[in-house]
Amino acid sequence: MANNDWARDYPTKRIKPVDGMAVTAEIWDQAHSYHAQLQRLHAALSHGPGILTGLEVIASDPPDSAVYIQPGIAVDAQGQTIVVTEPISYDVGRGVEG
Repeated sequence: MANNDWARDYPTKRIKPVDGMAVTAEIWDQAHSYHAQLQRLHAALSHGPGILTGLEVIASDPPDSAVYIQPGIAVDAQGQTIVVTEPISYDVGRGVEG
């Protein structure tokens, strides 16, 4: 995403709560969308994409059959947070010839 595209995506509308306000599903979604957009922009622009913690990749034995990805947290190029809560096994050898 080009640098000037981020400004276009900056949330400009925010729910202003008042006492006695009825909170509908639409208002709830708008409020959370505002904060989610700000969080994505902050993560993408302030920190950039990459691994925040964990996500170690370990080769199996033999190393050409699988890799194991350990739990951790990362941010992608759009500022989305990626969380891996449990180790993941990824088979790199199945169905591959040559």
